[in-house]
Amino acid sequence: MPAPRAVYFAQLDAYQRIRDEACESPGRETGGILVGRMFRLPDGLHLVIVAASGPGANADRRAHTYAPDTTARQRDLEAWRQHYTAYRVDYVGEWHKHPPGAQQPSPGDTLQVVEILSDESYHLPDGIFTPLVTIESDQFLLHAYYYPRETMRPAPVIWESVGGDIRELLAQLAGLEQQAAAKAKPSPPAASSRWGVNAESLRAARANLAIPVAEVIQPEDLPDEHTVIDQGATRAESPSSVPASSISFEVPPFPGPPPADAIPPAPPLPGRAAREQSDLDQFCLSLRSHARLTRHVRDDGGVWYHIAFGDPPVTDLRQVEPASGTRQTSEGTVVVGAPSQEAPPTIVEIQIEPGEAFPSEPPEVSVLLSDGRQLRVFVARLFPSGWRSHFRLRDVLRALLEALTQPRAPKQLADLLEFHGRLVVHQVESACRSVAEICAEINRTYNFQHPEQIGELEPPQQGA
Repeated sequence: MPAPRAVYFAQLDAYQRIRDEACESPGRETGGILVGRMFRLPDGLHLVIVAASGPGANADRRAHTYAPDTTARQRDLEAWRQHYTAYRVDYVGEWHKHPPGAQQPSPGDTLQVVEILSDESYHLPDGIFTPLVTIESDQFLLHAYYYPRETMRPAPVIWESVGGDIRELLAQLAGLEQQAAAKAKPSPPAASSRWGVNAESLRAARANLAIPVAEVIQPEDLPDEHTVIDQGATRAESPSSVPASSISFEVPPFPGPPPADAIPPAPPLPGRAAREQSDLDQFCLSLRSHARLTRHVRDDGGVWYHIAFGDPPVTDLRQVEPASGTRQTSEGTVVVGAPSQEAPPTIVEIQIEPGEAFPSEPPEVSVLLSDGRQLRVFVARLFPSGWRSHFRLRDVLRALLEALTQPRAPKQLADLLEFHGRLVVHQVESACRSVAEICAEINRTYNFQHPEQIGELEPPQQGA
């Protein structure tokens, strides 16, 4: 079958749901399933999308890929099937977001479509609808593509958003489809076609089909010896001689949802807790301080992580120290004390407890130092923009180590820099005062002549 002539999105449950989900996921891919029904009319196929889902709470969304939460998708599909039971809606496709500029399906998208169309449990007799969305200069764009089963190549289709109750459009298209089926010449479904028609509906269609009585071929009616026919062949009356009223054919219904036992079990995606632990463990292994991550479970089922350091990082690096001794300046002697020989504290261990509200709320973090101090960390202050729900435990640990191990100027060096700064300012003031005094002395000693005195001077003699 070719691509649909038109696709209709329910304004609130489909189009607006896709738009909101795409706009609320900046810098990351996202997507979901599409629920609807395909109608076969005389002018072609018409697809109605009644609802669209999101990726699910446990989906893994990244800059260029995303893995959906299969459990949440199945739950949303069953809910919409129940909501539109009278119209027999079902899974019809997938939508997903692309980075700006990528407005066509990728080779990976096509491979995923081939896998879906090769799986009988999806029940997609015509093809699959795979629109993709992009955000271009703060503008939401929806690019509609359909993969027909015959070609498995993306074909652009025309779409529109329908406001109001989508049931009115469903009822109208269902009536037109029934009228078209009643006018069409009935023909039994092909035996080799298994897509979209289950065994029960196929047997019912055959039972309701009135086949005229056949007559056995007589010997005189046999063809010549060069023609080979089946030994059990029969000859029926011409279809033109059979009255139309004697033939009744029931159009197979639109395929409903498959039974629960017919859906092959899919391996569940790892939850966010498992992904958080895996990312945190990989980050600890990448540190030079040989961090070791341990997972602990409390009696109430809560989880917290303990991070121990084989080579504890220093919390206060003193890379620049002033030399000890005295310095003579124009304003006196400056005494610089020797730097403290006490070793700076190091980080012994870090404890991170996500809590039930994570990632909506930041985790609780505490740090144990080598001098016995226990530091309580305000995680939200580690990030310039505050806490965001897409931050991970790995991001928290990275920001914490950067905040604790960044170089700081010692207090003695800071005092020395402040003293020299004041000394430079004082020298500049002294130089300005000296320049002012010199200018004043020049004004006092310079002999300015009055204009009248200039006129009394004798003119120069000729020939002098």
